[in-house]
Amino acid sequence: MKAKSKVSLICIILLLSWNLPNSQALAFQHSDKSNLKSSLIAYMKLLAPLESQEKTITNGYGAVTGSNYKSDAITLTAFIKLAPKFNEFISRIEAITPTEPRIAAAHNLFIEGWNLQDEALLLDISAMRKSDYGVLSQANSKLAKGRADIRAFDAAIKKLIGQSQ
Repeated sequence: MKAKSKVSLICIILLLSWNLPNSQALAFQHSDKSNLKSSLIAYMKLLAPLESQEKTITNGYGAVTGSNYKSDAITLTAFIKLAPKFNEFISRIEAITPTEPRIAAAHNLFIEGWNLQDEALLLDISAMRKSDYGVLSQANSKLAKGRADIRAFDAAIKKLIGQSQ
């Protein structure tokens, strides 16, 4: 075999060996996207029944805070009624245990966000009962962090949906 032919043969073998892992990588990426997509669909089906409960809680909270605030007494009464709804909702989202690691990480943000909001609600109740407005500041900080975690959850899920396309 001529030297030029050996080099050509070696180049062909190298190209084929380099392309083989790439084609396997592409197949894995397609499989990973497909698995991620099916995991996301299954996850969203588990969350769907909780949407109305989440909306009830957020609407109940919003009805007595911000521009809808009337008095501490009205807000306190509403928060006391909301507290068990928070607990039930959190129990339901904690019962969801995604097995896909990226979805599980996002879901943990969702749980953490709701737990922080629940802690804020309980601090608000305590602060209003004791007229301790210093504690209200702590509650507002927890509430802000909880909302940030829930926004991070939304962003993470949207990113995963994009990766599954």
